[in-house]
Formats: sequence, C-alpha cells, structure tokens
Amino acid sequence: MKSIQIKIAKEIYQVVQNFARINLYQVFSEKGNFEITKTRSNGTWKILAQNTASITLPVNRLGKAIEQKFGVVI
Repeated sequence: MKSIQIKIAKEIYQVVQNFARINLYQVFSEKGNFEITKTRSNGTWKILAQNTASITLPVNRLGKAIEQKFGVVI
C-alpha cells in the first residue's frame, strides 16, 4: 500500500493505492472520499465512486500529480 498527500488550490488530498498493480486510487479530503482510475483505452482520469455527489473533484490535476509521485501509470 502506498500513500501520498497532494495539495491543489489550498486543498489537501490523501491518495492511497492499495495494490501496486491495480490502477485504482482512493482519495480522501475534507470534501469527501472518492475512488478514481485512469482508463487504459484513452488515458483519461475518471471518478468511479464518491460519497458526496454535489462536490467536484479536480480529477485531471490529481491524476497528473499521481502520475508524477507514484511513477508511470498504465
């Protein structure tokens, strides 16, 4: 299990990758909890699940930070 913190626009996100070979990330913040992934077909980041439907997550900015801090993501 790997865990990092990412700060975007004064918001701190705790990102957890439970399995190194699975492209699934849990994101925790004061706004809520999310699960995100990067699609293999076109490389875009998307939200799979979230506990608060009214909150917007900067998923593309988070995805780029995840790629930089965790390394290359397939």
